[in-house]
Amino acid sequence: MANTSHCIPTVSEEFFKPLFPHLEASPHRRHCPAIPDGRWLELGITRVLGDHPSGRSFLQQALGLGREIPTCQHFFESLKSKRRLRLCRDASARLFQHAGSLLPDPLDGIRDLANFEVLAGDGHWIEHASHDPLKRSNKGEETYYPVGHFYLLDLRRHTLRHLALCDQVNRRKEHDMRAMKRSGAAGIREGIPIGKKTILVWDPAGIDFRLWHDLKHGHGIYFISRTKENLSVIRCGDLGWDRADPVNRGVERDEQIGTATNGVMLRRVTYADPDSGKTYEFLTNEITLRPGVIALLYRMRWDIEKVFDELKNKLHQTKAWAKSATAKEMQAQFICAAHNLMRLLEDRLAREGIGNAAEIKRRAERPGCLPAGDGAAPSPSRWADCLREWLQRFTQRGVKFIRWLRAQLLVPCPWDDACARLRLIYARC
Repeated sequence: MANTSHCIPTVSEEFFKPLFPHLEASPHRRHCPAIPDGRWLELGITRVLGDHPSGRSFLQQALGLGREIPTCQHFFESLKSKRRLRLCRDASARLFQHAGSLLPDPLDGIRDLANFEVLAGDGHWIEHASHDPLKRSNKGEETYYPVGHFYLLDLRRHTLRHLALCDQVNRRKEHDMRAMKRSGAAGIREGIPIGKKTILVWDPAGIDFRLWHDLKHGHGIYFISRTKENLSVIRCGDLGWDRADPVNRGVERDEQIGTATNGVMLRRVTYADPDSGKTYEFLTNEITLRPGVIALLYRMRWDIEKVFDELKNKLHQTKAWAKSATAKEMQAQFICAAHNLMRLLEDRLAREGIGNAAEIKRRAERPGCLPAGDGAAPSPSRWADCLREWLQRFTQRGVKFIRWLRAQLLVPCPWDDACARLRLIYARC
């Protein structure tokens, strides 16, 4: 954990520094000599970043390095604390807002989006906890079910927050829309000021037109999704759009439609990928954005899938830490805090001229940023310059950066020395 007994800052101290002012401001902070709240947050975030198969493995490694740690019993009992969970929620939410005020915004140049926050949402499933109880399947067999979470990714700053833990009692696998209804408009708009509109980009599992209507008219939340094959709609007419605008390149149609079942009015944008020629249909209840911007935002939805891939394959967060719902949500809050702290540290390093030049070059030469299965980006040479800038952005932390950070949290090193090592890693490895 961070050591503040000297004047020369370490990477560990600089990494956690943005978190602690929000801890001090939290009304859920309490005095706890055994595991102070600051240490508790450090422990949880360090475990996310530490690549450990179990909590015992994490604690034993820390003890072997001479760190002050709680006993295994105290650590696991703290994972059940509802007060600690409230603290984690509050600190993570405050950090999310803080990071959003500091990080660059690649969508800032799109005039249509000036009064919108833009979020991508989806569910993410991990393995059950070791001590989770068996549940009976539809076939009458006893089996274990995975643990699901729903996350929101800010597409402007690439920061992450937790929306909901899937129902652990009444559902084996909760549907996206049920979880969204449980969270409500307050959960979706958390931290977004009144008067600021919100765009929520979801895959076709997010289609619930009555919910879309209610959230739009009652709370300023607009949806963008993809059409389903069995969707029944009534075409009501064409919407005007500028074919000469480079942002609208690839757009074939922009139509107003009505749903055949509940009479909700929607907008359908038909878009053909300029390279592959594959056609996509996007649905939205927002009518002011240029159709090319609708297509762009849905293509950017893939960012949240890349974050899930990072959690699974780089941070190895593939299993629930403990069986209680409190512990499962707490793990998700630690994951969000770790992601957002990494974003802040990565941005600081970039501003100081430390970046993975080889990866930046590879990305610039890559034909597309997104996989073809969900709206692949056309090659930069054939895409409008403005869109190329918006799409050419890092959607994951590099493994070199993560391994370097992991080492710094294990064995603290002065900031300047550690940065010099990272430059060397980027140059040689």
